[in-house]
Amino acid sequence: MIQSETIGQRIRRARMRQGLSQSELATRVKVSQPTIANWEQDSHAPRTATLDRVAKILGVEPFWLMNGGGGRNGHSAGSFLSLPIRHAPLFDWPAADNGFEPTRQEPRDYFAVSTRAEDCYALTVHDPAVSSVFPEGSIAILDATPGQLADGDFHLFNIDGKYCLRRYRSSPQRLQSAAVNGDYDTVFVEETPKSFGRAIFNVRPL
Repeated sequence: MIQSETIGQRIRRARMRQGLSQSELATRVKVSQPTIANWEQDSHAPRTATLDRVAKILGVEPFWLMNGGGGRNGHSAGSFLSLPIRHAPLFDWPAADNGFEPTRQEPRDYFAVSTRAEDCYALTVHDPAVSSVFPEGSIAILDATPGQLADGDFHLFNIDGKYCLRRYRSSPQRLQSAAVNGDYDTVFVEETPKSFGRAIFNVRPL
């Protein structure tokens, strides 16, 4: 699950546990040292194939690096298996200005998930600006009662009438993209934006 710790922080923690410098990890992954630094600062996220290679080198599971839950170096198997199974209502990606309210709308299906979030829902992702973390067509599971925005978490926001997933940053307040091609700008906001759900994990299509 995506928690307060970011993918960059998990990469750094796993790297330091292995006693590797950024340069040493970069050499093994076959990328530049600044690329590792950008990952650890959450300026960019590694692509799926690269993430798998990083995970293997660092001796962790790709799922843990991406989402922080389950598997090696994440939560224990016992605590993961003890999570309740919930049937999250599944919605298509919300259209612009359609007044999306997941707790009041009729879902097109249900998606079984194991999570502590009592009020969750699922979305079929259609947002190229976060393609490195939430690929097109993947299923994002969101907590409909996200509480206070935490630095580094992904949330569903409505920006200028368009729904989008963005990583929230608190100082200064801004909404970051996570695109594979990096072509999307960071949006700076003066007021704390309304969250329509905090992304807790996503399921990638086969």
